Amino acid sequence: MKLSNAEYQAQVRSTEAEVKLKRAELAAAQRLKKRNMQTETEVLRLQSELEGAKSALTQARLQLQHSTPTAPFTGVLDKNDAEIGQFLTAGETWARLVNIDRLKVTAQIPQQSVAAVAVGQQVTVTLLNGQELSGTVSFIASAAETGTRSFPIEVMLPNPDRQRIAGASATLDIDLGSVRAHKVTPALLSLNSHGQLGVKWVDQGDKVIFQRVELLSTGTDGAWIKGLPDQVEVITLGGGFVKEGEQVVATLSVDQSANPQEMSGVSGASNSAKGNGVN
Repeated sequence: MKLSNAEYQAQVRSTEAEVKLKRAELAAAQRLKKRNMQTETEVLRLQSELEGAKSALTQARLQLQHSTPTAPFTGVLDKNDAEIGQFLTAGETWARLVNIDRLKVTAQIPQQSVAAVAVGQQVTVTLLNGQELSGTVSFIASAAETGTRSFPIEVMLPNPDRQRIAGASATLDIDLGSVRAHKVTPALLSLNSHGQLGVKWVDQGDKVIFQRVELLSTGTDGAWIKGLPDQVEVITLGGGFVKEGEQVVATLSVDQSANPQEMSGVSGASNSAKGNGVN
């Protein structure tokens, strides 16, 4: 593909002739100066004009060179809006070049988990079709986003097979180690008067306890929380009608006591996979 360059070729020929003329005028002035028939000021003026002509020639040659677009990197021409005979203005976007050999995945990490994530850490990227790919954390923001209080991260994802996944949605799983945690239904979570997240349960004396917990992750099958005792009898019905410290008559339901499990700490985030060099 090439832009019309007849005007640029004419500019190059014109500036080449101008440089030739200025060079000849300077040479003549220098000969006259040796015979004391020309002033130093005139010689300096002609030298300045020659340098100006050379600069104009360089610019003209660059414009001619730019009339044939070249890719700044190796990639795939993903979009081309230019048509034969169409007029393009300087700075106008007319095509899109992408490099999908290596993709950049962006996501958000909750502030309570960011301290456990480090550059170079392995990440499992799960696509919407269930396919899993392996990437590496390449960037972690130093400041949280004002609106979400979460930290942007970037993951470099090799794509040697050049799968068409740039711009698609994916889920990121980062292994943060193992912790003792309980898996409960999100309906059991509540807030106290201070806005703190917790779970209500009863002790051996049937007294209501509000236990602050840390939400590790959530999913369609439940929520993983940290902070409860290993063995605990959680209030599953009527929790909204009782307050911390109240004495109650509790009835134990089958399979309603929460038992801890070893949970692999995973911080997940859904976002878009974007190819490097997409303009």
